[in-house]
Amino acid sequence: MNIDVAHHLELAEAAFQQGQFEVALLQCQAVLSARPTHLEAGLIQAEAHRHLHRHDVAERQFRRLAMQHPTASRVWSGIGVLCFDQGRVDEAAKHFAKAVRLDHQNADAAYGRALVRERRGDQRGAMRDYVRAWQLSTWYPMPAPLAPEEAITLLHEAADEDSLAGPWLAALPVTIEEVPSLDICAQYDPPVSPSELLGHIVVPRPGQGFSTPCVVLFRANIARFMHNREDVLTALRMSVIRELEEYIELYAVPVDAALEA
Repeated sequence: MNIDVAHHLELAEAAFQQGQFEVALLQCQAVLSARPTHLEAGLIQAEAHRHLHRHDVAERQFRRLAMQHPTASRVWSGIGVLCFDQGRVDEAAKHFAKAVRLDHQNADAAYGRALVRERRGDQRGAMRDYVRAWQLSTWYPMPAPLAPEEAITLLHEAADEDSLAGPWLAALPVTIEEVPSLDICAQYDPPVSPSELLGHIVVPRPGQGFSTPCVVLFRANIARFMHNREDVLTALRMSVIRELEEYIELYAVPVDAALEA
């Protein structure tokens, strides 16, 4: 079958960048139907499935690519990212290490290894890898210095003036942790990547009635996205603020009454 591979790949990459993952999959399939071992089309296809949270499908894709292209560094860093997203940190570390051995210029592998080292408490090692990823690709800006009190200020800024959560945030204590536990990430549907969760609302179990919630922010995750402050504020509104508002609306308890309880 004769097809314009370059054209289909261009369309696939454009669709992927725009978040149109199903469109990207169709364009990749057109390439792979004619050239089943095409590396670039296979990588885009696997990544599209990962972004659609089809982790099992994505992993099968990556494993097949690893058999077809065992020395392709990006395949191994792709598997590493997939494992890390699912909290399989030790597996991710092995895949990132292999990707780096195969290609020292692989920015994805350097960044992934930084995430692993950060979770393991190796801050110096993580910073070396963050610097390396930044040097290799503008896709990976350096994490910004962020003091705990600055993270709390961001949270308050994220609450709009008319936000139901605003009065609560003025009174609730906020705890700062470096990164989220894997158990917390697994509570979401679909589960959240340990590198992407910026904050969390700790609430009582269903059926226990109302209890004052606790706000937890994850400093290292916020710092990694601080190159775009507006994006961080938006992400906080879509996650922490929304979670808090949903909990308040569920019980319809005025803030003063709740905090006095």
